Amino acid sequence: MDHLALYSVAQTEQDDDDSASSFFQNMRAVGGYVNTLLSLPFAMCGGGPVVMVEEGSKACMLVNGKLARVVGPGVYHYNVGTEKYIVRSMKIRTLEIPGQSMMSSDDVTVLVNAVCFYRISNIQKAVFAVEDVDRATSNFAQCTLRTVVGENTLEALFQNRKAINDRLTEIIDTEAHKWGVYCDLVEIKDIVVPASMQRIMAAVAESTREGNAKVITAEAELRASTILADAAAIMSKNPVAVQLRYFQTLQEIAQEHNSTLIVPSESSAMFPALAAALAQKNQQHLHHHNDAPASSDAHS
Repeated sequence: MDHLALYSVAQTEQDDDDSASSFFQNMRAVGGYVNTLLSLPFAMCGGGPVVMVEEGSKACMLVNGKLARVVGPGVYHYNVGTEKYIVRSMKIRTLEIPGQSMMSSDDVTVLVNAVCFYRISNIQKAVFAVEDVDRATSNFAQCTLRTVVGENTLEALFQNRKAINDRLTEIIDTEAHKWGVYCDLVEIKDIVVPASMQRIMAAVAESTREGNAKVITAEAELRASTILADAAAIMSKNPVAVQLRYFQTLQEIAQEHNSTLIVPSESSAMFPALAAALAQKNQQHLHHHNDAPASSDAHS
């Protein structure tokens, strides 16, 4: 009987503890509901979180999932239950286009990489017209680079780089405009060709330079021969001019080589006119020398 009495008393105390714990659990839940209900009006009245839009950025304000307005830089309170802000930077962004391995129109494999500068010009299109505007711009820029490079020869890639950059910018800007993106500039950074092709290009360039040098030399010789022919025609009318030119050439040779030239006396036979002129001058000199002693005797 004593054991039964003790068991009944213990069972009664356990039931009282269970009822007390369930009571406090219910009170705690009710308190949480009350706190939630009391704080909700403050959030509904603008006492909730704020969003900051920095300078150079804009934000789309959504109310109940619909676009309400576009706001500029500033601090804005919003209702967590019905409002949402989507912030996007309007600054110029730099996109590194990875190297694209492709073939040019003359079947040469090249590796080309570039850089693209773009910015968001219409935040509404950038937010609602495309899921990820940066990823879409990057993928389209890579495809455009492969297409444009494949349309040009290897020589055109090096010589017409500015025209190719302008075409890339135009194509990317036209398509990205639908996403609210303005493409400011696209520049090809580097063009890598295989080592074997580099040797071939170097050989072609050397051959071209040698050919140009030969053409220039031939043109110079042609002009010189024409001038010499004209000079010979003029000198043929005056033999003395040929003789003077001969002696002038001898003088130039002696000056350049700092040497003494010995001209045979028989060479005077090559120039009859000059020989005759020299003989006449010698006769005049001898005649003057013979007249001088006669005049001195008559005076004495």
